Amino acid sequence: MLNSSGPLVFGHILSFTLFGVLAVQLYMYTVAFQHDPRWLRVLVYTIFLIEVVFQGIEAHLAWWSLGVGWGKLSNLHGFPKPAIAFATLTGVVTSLVHGFYSWRIAVLMRGYVVVVIIGLLSLVQLCMTIYVTVHLALNQGDAALAVLHETSKIITIWFAFAAAADIVVTVAMTMLLISARRRSHYIFTNTRLQNLIKYTVETGLITTCAVLVALTLFLTLPASGYYNIIYNSLGKLYANTLMATLNARITFVTSNQITNSDSTCSALMFRGQTNENDELWTDLQHKPSSSAPQKGGREDDLQVSVAKTMLVLRDHEPDEEIEMSGKASRQAVLTSRSV
Repeated sequence: MLNSSGPLVFGHILSFTLFGVLAVQLYMYTVAFQHDPRWLRVLVYTIFLIEVVFQGIEAHLAWWSLGVGWGKLSNLHGFPKPAIAFATLTGVVTSLVHGFYSWRIAVLMRGYVVVVIIGLLSLVQLCMTIYVTVHLALNQGDAALAVLHETSKIITIWFAFAAAADIVVTVAMTMLLISARRRSHYIFTNTRLQNLIKYTVETGLITTCAVLVALTLFLTLPASGYYNIIYNSLGKLYANTLMATLNARITFVTSNQITNSDSTCSALMFRGQTNENDELWTDLQHKPSSSAPQKGGREDDLQVSVAKTMLVLRDHEPDEEIEMSGKASRQAVLTSRSV
């Protein structure tokens, strides 16, 4: 009983935790990047909506197996009908994330060989998830997990192709960033590219390792259910890596960096992508002396062209805040002119 319920409990805890992280990342993205292309915002909100549906079904599953079904082996070894959609929902999110990275690679490489490879790998894994869902729907019953193991070869192909797509994406993005870093002659840009290289490798390894660990547990310890610790969280891992990649463009500026002789403004700044108001804010964190950001620079050309959206936690009257913001802006302008 404990061996069956333990992995389920830890799996639900991890899944809901990652969903909370995803919600926070969505909020940060919404605040900081209101001027992103519409299709990109639609992609982000679509993925989040899918995860909301997934979490609703998972909450029902948790209550069905560990709440009203506590002590019943049929509930621990099976799942309600809505839960058969888990595989397809995970596959759709995975393919959408792969599609985003494919677009990035296509734009930066200006070629389609790697993009076609990623697309085919991702399409295969999506088809496998649909097959698993259909198979479960046709054989739904109390021993649903036993039916799931009947599709072990299909699930192996699903996980293997998803991991392969992750590896191709990680290698391609890393090579692109390394190439761009070699062509750049600015220390500030090189530092940002170095951080992006590290970030790309880390996020790619997270999804790849998670998929491979889930596959290993599923094949070697099928009766233990340990794979459930990761299985329900795969879609949220992909969604979080996408949001983390988009939010990596954010720069945080705290109250310690906004001071003058009279008072201190308590604030949190989200620095986002280029928009129509980028001249209203000054860069209070990085002050490169070699070159200033150019308005209208394209992200694809790896230019540092950013704007900021500011969230103020008001400790003072609005007039004071406006006055202090103006002083900080004038001081930054004078500093840039002197350089």
